[in-house]
Amino acid sequence: MFNRRTVSVMLAGTVVAPGFAFAKAAKGDGAKGKSAFYSGVANELTHYEVDIAAAELAKRGSIKMPGGIQYAWPSPSRKFLYVTSSTGGPGFSGNEHYLAAFRVGGDGELTQQGDMVKLRWRPINNSVDRSGKYVLVAYNSPSGISVHRIKADGSVGD
Repeated sequence: MFNRRTVSVMLAGTVVAPGFAFAKAAKGDGAKGKSAFYSGVANELTHYEVDIAAAELAKRGSIKMPGGIQYAWPSPSRKFLYVTSSTGGPGFSGNEHYLAAFRVGGDGELTQQGDMVKLRWRPINNSVDRSGKYVLVAYNSPSGISVHRIKADGSVGD
């Protein structure tokens, strides 16, 4: 039986589902049909390589965030991934909340881009606008949103 936590983890891992290809490998390197898949469980953001032809999933690396992964959203260019994390959770607000930008390498590897931005409240969702110039972060307690400018290098601004 699935519980709320299991479903949330499965949904968090589907960040790349639209288009099924977050990071395509270069042609001719034997990596045709492979893409990147990211999973956020607790405070660990994990990169997996998906080999569609062989139906295989291989763990390639992970990054520890300062709190539990709340949400992740790619830039329209698919060159960056914007991730929110929090020490809070359902029923408690926590005291450390962040928005981080990660550069997506050609093989899907994630590298932090700039400093993490401290948020006032526990984020529950984030999204990037179509132009790739702003990250919107949503909060539920208190209800609200914040909009953060994306710098030319992909890092999060004010």
